[in-house]
Formats: sequence, C-alpha cells, structure tokens
Amino acid sequence: MSAEAKTLLTIMLLLFIIGIWDAFAISHYLGSSTHVLTGNEGFNRVCISFYPPKSGTLLISYVIFVEPNPLAIGDKYARLKITLYDPAGNILWANEVDKGVETAVNVASDSVAIDAGNIQGLAPYRACVEVEKVTWGTLKKLRIEIKYNPYVELRAYSIGPIVELFSAIFLPFLIILILPKTLTTKYCRGGRALLLISAVVVLYIMFRYILHQAIGIHINSIDYMKILLFIK
Repeated sequence: MSAEAKTLLTIMLLLFIIGIWDAFAISHYLGSSTHVLTGNEGFNRVCISFYPPKSGTLLISYVIFVEPNPLAIGDKYARLKITLYDPAGNILWANEVDKGVETAVNVASDSVAIDAGNIQGLAPYRACVEVEKVTWGTLKKLRIEIKYNPYVELRAYSIGPIVELFSAIFLPFLIILILPKTLTTKYCRGGRALLLISAVVVLYIMFRYILHQAIGIHINSIDYMKILLFIK
C-alpha cells in the first residue's frame, strides 16, 4: 500500500470513529440534559397537569405494558392519542401516534416532542394520553412523563438522529473523495502526513459542531469538547 493510500485510510478511519463517537456523545447529552417535570400512570388513559416552560422542547414520554399474545399475527403496533388542554378544557395541541414493534414485547416506549414556544394557553396545562389500540396483546398499564429540554429545539428530535447517523457514516467517505489529489500526494509522508491528518480532523470536528448548532442543539464550543470527552 502506497504512502498516499495509507494516509487517506488513516484519515477515513479517524473521521469515522470521531463521527460515531460524536453521535453517541450527543445522544447521551440530549438524554442527560432533559428534566422530568412530572409523571403518572394508570390503565388505558392517563392525564397529568403541569406548568409549561416558555421555550425549549417538551417531551411527552409514554411506556405501555402489555401481556403479549403469542398467536398475534400481522402488524404489531399501539395507537395512542395525545392531547394538551388548558384549564378551561380547550384543546391546545393534539396528535395520534402509532408505536410499532417488531415482536410481541412486554414493554414499549417512545416520546413525542413539542416546541414549547408554539403552545399558547393559560397554565397549568393538562396532558392526556390514551391507548386506543394494541395489536399484539392486552394492555396492562400506561405510564407517562412530561419532560423538558431547555437547550434543544424541536427539529433536533425530528431530524437530528437521521442527520447524525448519515453524517457519521457517509461524510468520511465523501471527504476522502473530495480531498485534492495534489494535497494528498504532497502531504503523505512523515510530519507532513501528520499535519494533514490533524488539519482534516480539526476541520471535521468544527463542521460537526456547526452541524449540531444548525439542527437546534445549542451548546458552546467548550461544552461541546467536554461532551466529546465525557467531562462534566
């Protein structure tokens, strides 16, 4: 293998590792920066009151407990209706979601993200989650939690995972393809190769930081490096 090929392979592997690590670290950060406001549980319909924040992202998280039917066939999913009310009973926001599962599991969970700034009404709000259908068994219990992330916008929860995964996997290959051949030929040995690798890695980390800002994850550069290094 030529020196140029070794340099390009090293760059690609480093960028791939950094991208995957970055996606994992940011995912951990999103979870750790989310605060639980309140929670409740019941059977097929659970309601809970809370005082909403003025900005950031609200997460209505649900966990459904099911007695699986081993003879269930066809698509396996649960259909839930989620509604936000003001104190007068007026509907502020409503949505119907389907939670699909691959097998007849005992527990299924997910979250619905809402832009807190787009919900206007008198406080306190009342969130109601109702399980309308479970196709793979019998519903046993429903648990809900109202969570809040002040640092992350709604689009980070909707497009963030796709963007993170796509950029972490495909960007290293794309960068290798667009690197000028004259540059890799000139800087492929010894100290020059190390300089080229370091420069590309630094630029890639800067790009990923800008990418996080663009999709609505608001962190400063120092905190971003702490997140990558898991420094609290």
